[in-house]
Amino acid sequence: MYLSYSQYQIQDAQGNAIYTAPPTSTDPQAFATGTYYGTWDQKDNSGMQVKPGTYAVVYVTAANKPAAIFAITGTSVLTTYHPNAQLSAYYVQPGQAISINGTGFAPNETILLYVENYLAKYRTDANGNLSVTNAVIFSASQANTTQKITIIATNSNEYHKEFTIGVSGYGSASISPSTYYVLPGGSLNFNGNGFAPTEQVTVQVQGQTAKTVAADTAGNLNVNHVLIPYTFAGMTAFTFTGQTSGITVSTTITVAQLHPWLILSSYYERAGSPLTINGYGFGAGEQVNITFNNGQVGSVVADQNGMISVSTMVPTSSRSPHAITIRGVGSSTGATAQATFTQAY
Repeated sequence: MYLSYSQYQIQDAQGNAIYTAPPTSTDPQAFATGTYYGTWDQKDNSGMQVKPGTYAVVYVTAANKPAAIFAITGTSVLTTYHPNAQLSAYYVQPGQAISINGTGFAPNETILLYVENYLAKYRTDANGNLSVTNAVIFSASQANTTQKITIIATNSNEYHKEFTIGVSGYGSASISPSTYYVLPGGSLNFNGNGFAPTEQVTVQVQGQTAKTVAADTAGNLNVNHVLIPYTFAGMTAFTFTGQTSGITVSTTITVAQLHPWLILSSYYERAGSPLTINGYGFGAGEQVNITFNNGQVGSVVADQNGMISVSTMVPTSSRSPHAITIRGVGSSTGATAQATFTQAY
């Protein structure tokens, strides 16, 4: 006797359906008695090869009731796999990522990854290779501990491997400035290392937050264009604090105390003659106002070295000769320089 219906299930010894055929599929004739030998290339519902064992084939009639049950004992030999997995690192800082690579697993196999109470599932490729980038990142709370990573293969020879990971604490960080002497209004760059990977680092100048930047994946830091307020002078502290690691490192920079001066192209000329005023020692990038005997004749912006240059004319006066006091006053710093010029007959 045989039955051939349009739908069937394959169940394991516990009655769990491991494969359900589509309603339109047709199974070859199955006989009620006798022993038959051959290759059973059966896949389960997830597409994985069914392991040897005792199974039941349950045929369903059009009335959706079992029509016949046939016991099948699998004796075929499954492909032997030799899986192996490796981690990218076995000793890390908090925030440093660990990647996983493996070979020799079953094709398209589900791989389980356990870290403490955390479970993640990954799948191998068609060649049985496993590649997971940034699979595990330990937090700052796990610093100075030993952690376990367990990898379990669900199909290839019941692969089960446990890895021990050392999670270090944070060491000491260091910071180097682009210069140790700067003008008010100028800017600095800093390079650092030893911070937690990718953590946010707060930069403060004399206790005032200037900016927040992120360390790279190796814990290195590049901070560009930290502005120096015009009101600062003397020894100035720069502090860098990692928001994840809690690491704090400081360095001290000298901010110039301004004593500007003026140099004239001539100190004795007739009215209407050209005159060039050069100034030095003002704040970087600040506006400098120029006056003749307290009457403003113009303004100019200092360069990043605090230098100015103004071209003008000797003013006309009702009396000659007479002295003219030329002043340059920084509008941001208040720094003042002056020189005396004599107007000729």
